[in-house]
Amino acid sequence: MLSISIIPHFTTLQKAAARLSDILLHVAIGRFIQMICPSKMIFTGADTTGFETRHCTPYYSYRCFLRHSYTKLSAGSDMSTQLVCVVVIQHHPVSHDIKHFPEIFQQMTSIATPWIMVLDMGYDAEWIHQMIRGNNVLSMIPVRKKDDCPIRRTRGRYRKQMRRIFDESLYHQRNKCEAIFSVIKRRFGSDIKSYNESMREKELLYRVLVYNCHRMCVISCLLWMISREPKLNNF
Repeated sequence: MLSISIIPHFTTLQKAAARLSDILLHVAIGRFIQMICPSKMIFTGADTTGFETRHCTPYYSYRCFLRHSYTKLSAGSDMSTQLVCVVVIQHHPVSHDIKHFPEIFQQMTSIATPWIMVLDMGYDAEWIHQMIRGNNVLSMIPVRKKDDCPIRRTRGRYRKQMRRIFDESLYHQRNKCEAIFSVIKRRFGSDIKSYNESMREKELLYRVLVYNCHRMCVISCLLWMISREPKLNNF
């Protein structure tokens, strides 16, 4: 089927995967959303998940009291198409997720300017609102401990605004970030096989890239079915 006379060595794909640049993979991930909405993304969100980096069985780890290590992946996604736009990977997940948001937001605005951005309660900070609103984007982040203190004691202009006009229907769209991580882990695995940090990052980038390919196939099939629906109704 491939029209080749000699079968390549079984490590050909591994060597090619190690040779590709990380920058090229990041650019390829962002190209998917640019093909669908090249100018603006209407609804975006960001979240973080962890991938296990162990190479021993869970039973062995339990008996030897080994602590599970993991690699943290922060992703900014489009909620309408459920495509991953940008990815930030951290190999030593000891810092808070909020520290990586400026890099995620900067990369997302370089691809396409969003209109609305929803984040979970872990990103509740006044400077996060100021960064998002400063780029003419609506931020939707729930306020922590909103039942313990009145609105007048809430610090920050935009955090008080969230206490007054917080839209639950818009915020519930953020659940699609969890759905994206669930699909990636169920279909392509939740543990990392590579040993060094460079290959761990590339392995996660390849998984996100394959997920975007899978999602684009689903979107293409849906669009084809919609285009064929009027013709089918005529029969």
